[in-house]
Amino acid sequence: MVLTADAAGVPKSGWLTRAGLKQIFNHCFVTLKCVRATACVPEDNDKSRKLMQQIGLEEEARLKRAAPGEKDMLIYVLFREKCKWLSGATSVRKT
Repeated sequence: MVLTADAAGVPKSGWLTRAGLKQIFNHCFVTLKCVRATACVPEDNDKSRKLMQQIGLEEEARLKRAAPGEKDMLIYVLFREKCKWLSGATSVRKT
């Protein structure tokens, strides 16, 4: 599953809540049975990079000159077994 965060870093926008994260990752890891979630973030998008790290994704790779303006694209990953959004989620079904 690939994540996008177009509204990342919008001050007090409220577009992404803890409940929303639980639903997103429950759908990804439980419903779809994905083993990983991947996010692509341009290197100069500091707010999105910070968001990815705050919700638990780790930087996995750097694609040289793959973002607009010949900037690098950073690849972030979250594996199912490391997803903190699944534990304690009431809608999570055991697989």
